[in-house]
Amino acid sequence: MSGPDRFRGGRIVFVASMLLAVAAFGRQADAQSPPPRPPGEQVAQTIPTAGVGPAQASAGLVQGPPPSADHVAKARQLILSTGISRSFQIIVPEFMDQIGNTLTQAHPELVPDMILVLNQLRGEFDRQSDEMVDQSARIYASLLSEKDIDTILAFFDSDAGKRYVGAQPLFLNQLVSGMQAWQQKISINMMERVRQEMKKKGHDL
Repeated sequence: MSGPDRFRGGRIVFVASMLLAVAAFGRQADAQSPPPRPPGEQVAQTIPTAGVGPAQASAGLVQGPPPSADHVAKARQLILSTGISRSFQIIVPEFMDQIGNTLTQAHPELVPDMILVLNQLRGEFDRQSDEMVDQSARIYASLLSEKDIDTILAFFDSDAGKRYVGAQPLFLNQLVSGMQAWQQKISINMMERVRQEMKKKGHDL
Protein backbone atom coordinates (compact mmCIF):
# COMPACT_ATOMS: atom_id res chain seq x y z
CA MET A 1 0.00 0.00 0.00
CA SER A 2 1.40 3.41 -0.92
CA GLY A 3 2.16 6.14 1.65
CA PRO A 4 -1.00 8.20 1.01
CA ASP A 5 -3.17 5.07 0.94
CA ARG A 6 -1.72 3.86 4.23
CA PHE A 7 -2.23 7.31 5.72
CA ARG A 8 -5.90 7.28 4.72
CA GLY A 9 -6.14 3.75 6.07
CA GLY A 10 -4.66 4.91 9.36
CA ARG A 11 -7.25 7.64 9.69
CA ILE A 12 -10.00 5.09 9.02
CA VAL A 13 -8.57 2.76 11.67
CA PHE A 14 -8.40 5.64 14.15
CA VAL A 15 -12.02 6.67 13.61
CA ALA A 16 -13.25 3.09 13.55
CA SER A 17 -11.47 2.16 16.78
CA MET A 18 -12.93 5.21 18.51
CA LEU A 19 -16.39 4.16 17.35
CA LEU A 20 -15.79 0.63 18.62
CA ALA A 21 -14.89 1.94 22.06
CA VAL A 22 -17.91 4.24 22.10
CA ALA A 23 -20.16 1.34 21.08
CA ALA A 24 -18.78 -0.79 23.89
CA PHE A 25 -19.38 2.02 26.37
CA GLY A 26 -22.93 2.34 25.09
CA ARG A 27 -23.66 -1.35 25.55
CA GLN A 28 -22.18 -1.26 29.05
CA ALA A 29 -24.30 1.77 29.95
CA ASP A 30 -27.46 0.26 28.44
CA ALA A 31 -27.00 -2.88 30.49
CA GLN A 32 -26.95 -0.84 33.69
CA SER A 33 -29.51 1.82 32.82
CA PRO A 34 -32.78 1.93 34.76
CA PRO A 35 -36.09 0.98 33.08
CA PRO A 36 -37.56 3.66 30.76
CA ARG A 37 -39.67 6.29 32.50
CA PRO A 38 -43.14 7.31 31.34
CA PRO A 39 -43.01 9.58 28.25
CA GLY A 40 -44.21 12.63 30.12
CA GLU A 41 -41.52 12.28 32.75
CA GLN A 42 -38.83 11.75 30.14
CA VAL A 43 -39.76 14.94 28.35
CA ALA A 44 -39.68 16.89 31.57
CA GLN A 45 -36.22 15.58 32.40
CA THR A 46 -34.74 16.46 29.03
CA ILE A 47 -35.53 20.16 29.42
CA PRO A 48 -32.21 21.89 30.26
CA THR A 49 -32.10 23.62 33.62
CA ALA A 50 -31.39 27.33 33.78
CA GLY A 51 -27.76 28.20 33.27
CA VAL A 52 -26.86 24.77 31.83
CA GLY A 53 -26.46 24.39 28.07
CA PRO A 54 -28.23 21.56 26.22
CA ALA A 55 -24.92 19.82 25.45
CA GLN A 56 -23.96 19.72 29.12
CA ALA A 57 -27.41 18.67 30.22
CA SER A 58 -27.54 15.75 27.77
CA ALA A 59 -23.94 14.63 28.11
CA GLY A 60 -23.90 14.49 31.91
CA LEU A 61 -20.53 16.17 32.20
CA VAL A 62 -18.64 15.82 35.45
CA GLN A 63 -18.83 19.24 37.07
CA GLY A 64 -17.01 20.71 40.03
CA PRO A 65 -13.29 20.69 40.87
CA PRO A 66 -10.72 19.34 38.41
CA PRO A 67 -10.36 15.53 38.37
CA SER A 68 -7.94 14.10 40.92
CA ALA A 69 -4.70 12.42 39.94
CA ASP A 70 -6.24 9.02 40.70
CA HIS A 71 -9.25 9.90 38.52
CA VAL A 72 -6.99 10.82 35.59
CA ALA A 73 -4.85 7.71 36.16
CA LYS A 74 -7.94 5.50 35.91
CA ALA A 75 -9.00 7.36 32.76
CA ARG A 76 -5.55 6.72 31.32
CA GLN A 77 -5.92 3.03 32.08
CA LEU A 78 -9.25 3.18 30.26
CA ILE A 79 -7.53 4.54 27.14
CA LEU A 80 -5.02 1.68 27.29
CA SER A 81 -7.57 -1.03 28.11
CA THR A 82 -9.94 -0.10 25.31
CA GLY A 83 -7.23 -0.20 22.65
CA ILE A 84 -7.75 3.49 21.79
CA SER A 85 -4.05 4.13 22.47
CA ARG A 86 -3.17 1.91 19.49
CA SER A 87 -4.95 4.42 17.29
CA PHE A 88 -2.43 7.08 18.34
CA GLN A 89 0.53 4.75 17.95
CA ILE A 90 -0.17 4.06 14.27
CA ILE A 91 -0.02 7.76 13.42
CA VAL A 92 3.77 7.96 13.83
CA PRO A 93 4.69 5.24 11.28
CA GLU A 94 2.00 6.56 8.92
CA PHE A 95 3.53 10.05 8.99
CA MET A 96 7.04 8.66 8.67
CA ASP A 97 6.10 6.66 5.59
CA GLN A 98 4.44 9.70 4.08
CA ILE A 99 7.39 12.00 4.80
CA GLY A 100 9.94 9.45 3.61
CA ASN A 101 8.09 8.84 0.34
CA THR A 102 7.57 12.56 -0.26
CA LEU A 103 11.20 13.58 0.35
CA THR A 104 12.76 10.74 -1.65
CA GLN A 105 10.35 10.63 -4.57
CA ALA A 106 12.49 12.98 -6.65
CA HIS A 107 15.77 11.85 -5.04
CA PRO A 108 15.78 8.03 -4.74
CA GLU A 109 19.50 8.12 -3.94
CA LEU A 110 18.55 9.53 -0.51
CA VAL A 111 16.52 6.43 0.48
CA PRO A 112 19.30 4.66 2.48
CA ASP A 113 20.05 7.76 4.57
CA MET A 114 16.34 8.52 4.89
CA ILE A 115 15.71 5.04 6.33
CA LEU A 116 18.51 5.55 8.86
CA VAL A 117 17.15 8.95 9.91
CA LEU A 118 13.57 7.73 10.23
CA ASN A 119 14.67 4.73 12.30
CA GLN A 120 16.74 7.07 14.46
CA LEU A 121 13.76 9.37 15.08
CA ARG A 122 11.17 6.62 15.55
CA GLY A 123 11.63 6.29 19.31
CA GLU A 124 11.51 10.05 19.81
CA PHE A 125 8.15 10.35 18.09
CA ASP A 126 6.75 7.10 19.50
CA ARG A 127 7.17 8.64 22.95
CA GLN A 128 5.24 11.69 21.80
CA SER A 129 2.20 9.51 21.15
CA ASP A 130 1.92 9.35 24.95
CA GLU A 131 0.91 13.00 24.83
CA MET A 132 -2.36 12.02 23.16
CA VAL A 133 -2.89 9.23 25.69
CA ASP A 134 -2.52 11.75 28.52
CA GLN A 135 -4.74 14.29 26.78
CA SER A 136 -7.40 11.65 26.14
CA ALA A 137 -7.26 10.59 29.78
CA ARG A 138 -7.88 14.16 30.93
CA ILE A 139 -10.82 14.44 28.53
CA TYR A 140 -12.40 11.22 29.76
CA ALA A 141 -11.82 12.24 33.38
CA SER A 142 -13.72 15.45 32.67
CA LEU A 143 -16.59 13.60 30.99
CA LEU A 144 -16.95 10.51 33.18
CA SER A 145 -17.06 10.16 36.94
CA GLU A 146 -14.49 7.98 38.63
CA LYS A 147 -17.26 5.51 39.47
CA ASP A 148 -18.31 5.30 35.80
CA ILE A 149 -14.71 4.70 34.75
CA ASP A 150 -14.41 1.91 37.34
CA THR A 151 -17.52 0.29 35.87
CA ILE A 152 -16.27 0.53 32.30
CA LEU A 153 -12.81 -0.72 33.27
CA ALA A 154 -14.42 -3.73 34.91
CA PHE A 155 -15.87 -4.73 31.53
CA PHE A 156 -12.62 -4.27 29.63
CA ASP A 157 -10.72 -6.15 32.33
CA SER A 158 -13.15 -9.07 32.05
CA ASP A 159 -12.49 -12.02 29.75
CA ALA A 160 -15.16 -10.80 27.33
CA GLY A 161 -13.71 -7.30 27.35
CA LYS A 162 -10.21 -8.57 26.65
CA ARG A 163 -11.49 -10.71 23.77
CA TYR A 164 -13.33 -7.65 22.43
CA VAL A 165 -10.14 -5.58 22.47
CA GLY A 166 -8.09 -8.47 21.07
CA ALA A 167 -10.47 -8.82 18.12
CA GLN A 168 -10.23 -5.15 17.18
CA PRO A 169 -7.03 -5.31 15.06
CA LEU A 170 -8.38 -8.14 12.89
CA PHE A 171 -11.76 -6.48 12.64
CA LEU A 172 -10.29 -3.08 11.78
CA ASN A 173 -7.95 -4.52 9.14
CA GLN A 174 -10.96 -5.99 7.36
CA LEU A 175 -13.00 -2.87 7.99
CA VAL A 176 -10.39 -0.64 6.33
CA SER A 177 -10.67 -2.57 3.07
CA GLY A 178 -14.44 -2.52 3.24
CA MET A 179 -14.62 1.19 4.07
CA GLN A 180 -12.21 2.15 1.29
CA ALA A 181 -14.29 0.27 -1.28
CA TRP A 182 -17.47 1.79 0.19
CA GLN A 183 -16.01 5.30 0.06
CA GLN A 184 -15.05 4.85 -3.57
CA LYS A 185 -18.52 3.56 -4.45
CA ILE A 186 -20.23 6.43 -2.61
CA SER A 187 -17.97 8.99 -4.29
CA ILE A 188 -18.71 7.65 -7.78
CA ASN A 189 -22.43 7.30 -7.15
CA MET A 190 -22.67 10.77 -5.64
CA MET A 191 -20.89 12.34 -8.60
CA GLU A 192 -23.21 10.55 -11.05
CA ARG A 193 -26.32 11.60 -9.15
CA VAL A 194 -25.20 15.23 -8.88
CA ARG A 195 -24.53 15.32 -12.61
CA GLN A 196 -27.93 13.77 -13.33
CA GLU A 197 -29.78 16.30 -11.21
CA MET A 198 -27.73 19.23 -12.55
CA LYS A 199 -28.45 18.07 -16.13
CA LYS A 200 -32.18 18.30 -15.36
CA LYS A 201 -31.58 21.96 -14.60
CA GLY A 202 -29.78 22.50 -17.90
CA HIS A 203 -26.20 22.08 -16.67
CA ASP A 204 -24.23 19.39 -18.49
CA LEU A 205 -21.22 18.70 -16.25
